[in-house]
Amino acid sequence: MGRLMERWSLKNQLGATFLLILVLSVLCSAVTYVVGYLWWTHGGDRVVRPANFYEKRMPALAEYVEEQGAALLEADARAAFEEKVPSPGMRYQVMDRSARVRYGTLEGQLAANGAELARLLNRQSVSGQTVTTVYPLLDPEGEWRGAVAVRYDLEVSVADPRRNWWGVMVAVIVLASPFLYVLIFALGFARGFGRRLNRPIRELVRAAERIRERDLDFSLEYRAENEIGELTRSFEAMRAELKESLLREWRLEQERREMVAAIAHDLRTPLTIIQGHAEGLLGGGMNKPERLERYLRTIESNTRRAVGLIEEMNAVSEIDRAEFSLRPEAVETRGFLEEKAQGYAWLAEQKGRVFAFEYAVGAGVDDVLCLDAQRVAQVLDNIVGNALRFTPEGGRIEMRAEVEAGRLAITVRDTGAGFAERDLGRVFDKFYQGDPSRSQAKGHAGLGLYIAKRLTEQHGGEVTASNHPEGGAVVRVVL
Repeated sequence: MGRLMERWSLKNQLGATFLLILVLSVLCSAVTYVVGYLWWTHGGDRVVRPANFYEKRMPALAEYVEEQGAALLEADARAAFEEKVPSPGMRYQVMDRSARVRYGTLEGQLAANGAELARLLNRQSVSGQTVTTVYPLLDPEGEWRGAVAVRYDLEVSVADPRRNWWGVMVAVIVLASPFLYVLIFALGFARGFGRRLNRPIRELVRAAERIRERDLDFSLEYRAENEIGELTRSFEAMRAELKESLLREWRLEQERREMVAAIAHDLRTPLTIIQGHAEGLLGGGMNKPERLERYLRTIESNTRRAVGLIEEMNAVSEIDRAEFSLRPEAVETRGFLEEKAQGYAWLAEQKGRVFAFEYAVGAGVDDVLCLDAQRVAQVLDNIVGNALRFTPEGGRIEMRAEVEAGRLAITVRDTGAGFAERDLGRVFDKFYQGDPSRSQAKGHAGLGLYIAKRLTEQHGGEVTASNHPEGGAVVRVVL
């Protein structure tokens, strides 16, 4: 029954409970009334006497009085006569013809004299619910010698006066049974209803206490298709989201610490080099032109390296913020990419590498796309910069762009050593540098490809890394 009720809304549960209380109370009250009626009407003299009980006894009593006649005036006839008189509800009085009371249970003087008594013979008087009947007492010759007055009340009574309170209590209980049944069933169902509500409420309270204690490693077990079940599911969703949020915050905090530690570690090398060369110049190196130029170039390259690391850190901090968003605009991809390719070709030439660019657009395809040009340029700078960094002198870097309907795919391939097989699954992770010695020598903190991946995802695209069958790394960006 409880499982069935849990599938209903609280409103339906309350309505069904009220209806059930009402139906059960009516049925039990009906049974009680039937049992009470049978007990009342068929219980005989043992329990309750109906209102006409004494009235039905009057004919037999009148016959006995007529048989005994004047003999009832004798005192020794009292015991036998009282056995015929139902008690305690019937009272009597035996009088001689002068209205003097010989014996009886009826108090008071019924008649003042014989004449008045004679007028009452064979008459029945009714006062309210009290009935009084007077019978004459005749001798064997038919002479009037006295009278018997019998009085009783037309009301329900009990056979034993000592049990009168019990009869009243039973009558009250029978009459009040509907209210008693409503109260009993209401308390019973309220207890069951309270237990059903108490279980999820206790579970929610314990859950709130655990959350207050910063313990989120639990789940709510209560399941029901009602308002409490909906509240529990919402609370569970909040707990799961809060846990995920805290884990996310913890991961971000951990990443921030790692980033600061990584940047501090990577900055130490160029700053130490800068400091050493500056001390060398201040120690007399400025007087040697060949050393001065070499030292200044070293200071310049390491300064750029330090600035690049700081810029990467700032970029990561910016794109990892929840409020970070793109600023898309209509971009003519051919002109935009050709301009970027010219810059990459110049950089490659300065480093002794070859850079080649190829652009393809499908027939009838508009190459004007909605992009954040600054962020796309940042993606390409990191990918191409990574290729220039790991391509040996005399090597080649190729960038191919393909425009289809609403889609831009850019593939960058180099002729370097490519990615180690163990690194392919992690090259886009934050701070992942592959071979540590090689990465530090190349002067980066493992953030370039991570930044490219995050910005690509912000555009709703994806970036993948692989190795070319003929050698070298391949990075493909689809926007």
